[in-house]
Amino acid sequence: MAISEGTMVEGIHCVPDLVELMPKQHDIPRAWLRIVVHEGRNHEVRELVKNVGLEVDSLKRVRIGGVRLPSDLG
Repeated sequence: MAISEGTMVEGIHCVPDLVELMPKQHDIPRAWLRIVVHEGRNHEVRELVKNVGLEVDSLKRVRIGGVRLPSDLG
């Protein structure tokens, strides 16, 4: 199973718009994924990742709709 195939969240099959493995950073020991979702249902990204046997260490929302969030937003 792949993240791009989607998963069930709240009884609805949710499929991400984009899944991308980000380039390895020499100072970051873990892999980073860029996952773009259209609706962002409750815990959708966590469920997508969990269903392929991976674990989410942290999430960072960078945009809501067409609005890019400031990088220093907590």
